[in-house]
Amino acid sequence: MPSASPQTLVILLLLLVPATGSRAAGDGGGLPPVISKALDAYAQKGLDALIPALVRGGPLEGQERALEQTRTLRRIEAFYGAYQDHELLLARDLGRRNRLVYFILNYEKGAVFGKALLHGQGAAASVTSFNFHTAPEKILPPSLLGGRLPGH
Repeated sequence: MPSASPQTLVILLLLLVPATGSRAAGDGGGLPPVISKALDAYAQKGLDALIPALVRGGPLEGQERALEQTRTLRRIEAFYGAYQDHELLLARDLGRRNRLVYFILNYEKGAVFGKALLHGQGAAASVTSFNFHTAPEKILPPSLLGGRLPGH
């Protein structure tokens, strides 16, 4: 049986990976349930509902440092306007019980990039760490940005 070239393997992988697209609040967009529910809370109740919903049931629940992200997002909202929808960029299992998720929050005038580490499976998963930033290179791995970045 002939072996496939590295280029052929890359093309095959790209064809097998499902395309991502914009998702309105409420449809989950392929995001894990804990993130999807937090974004639904954000869309329905506003920014103050996002972080508490995101960390509910996990080690960050009630931690002041987690709530500091609300202040960061409030400053972003002042420049970018209201939250519109989200996109899943990549969800990768890290072992049997952990999952790393990269996503975009789209606002009226710009995008915010997010990363969350989850522990557990399905509806029982909880967020153990997360971060948001307007600069994609501060959140996303170089592989999602088209390759290696200077200084990384």
